[in-house]
Amino acid sequence: MAGAALAVLVTGACSSTQTADPAPGGAATSEATAPGTAAPGTATTATKVQTVRIEAGEVGSQKLYTPNNLDLKVGTPYVLQLVNTGKFRHEFTAAKFFPTVTFRNGNGPQGKLKRLPGGEAEVGAGKQMDLYVTPTKAGKFVIMCEIPGHREAGMEGTITVTT
Repeated sequence: MAGAALAVLVTGACSSTQTADPAPGGAATSEATAPGTAAPGTATTATKVQTVRIEAGEVGSQKLYTPNNLDLKVGTPYVLQLVNTGKFRHEFTAAKFFPTVTFRNGNGPQGKLKRLPGGEAEVGAGKQMDLYVTPTKAGKFVIMCEIPGHREAGMEGTITVTT
């Protein structure tokens, strides 16, 4: 792990699970209307929050994210549901992506998370962590599990953010 990485370990049930149809790129998404800031010149504007479920798990000796490639848009708020469906703890490390997003809040063992400065979230076996983010920068970012042997066993992917 990088020296500056901040690991967040989820030890309790953090949120409910949503089921949704896969979106382009294979990520399960759903929409919810959340209060947002009104755009200039409008009386009421609601922000559409997109929910993206990312599962980490194992199939035999292979370790993987499902989906392993995400497509996000700058300025769109998302709930990233980091779900560990496996038997081992897994990390969701995106050291170059997480510093480019704004965090609204997230559920963790100690309450709400405001940010992940180290770019890493660790989720225990059978647990879930929800991160509420809005991308602010376009680019292609690597996501991986830095637990020894996991990336080599296939646990990596990309987050592509477009304008």
